[in-house]
Amino acid sequence: MCVERVEAGRQSGVMTSEVVQLWELRRGNRLLEQENGVFRKAGVYLS
Repeated sequence: MCVERVEAGRQSGVMTSEVVQLWELRRGNRLLEQENGVFRKAGVYLS
């Protein structure tokens, strides 16, 4: 199977652990962007 060859290092590609890490980083980034939007709106409201 292709995934097994990538994990074993016999074929170029993205490892499963890297895919999971990238997914988690994107999720965290999305959360930070949402929080930033809340703070911007609060700043406009309070000024």
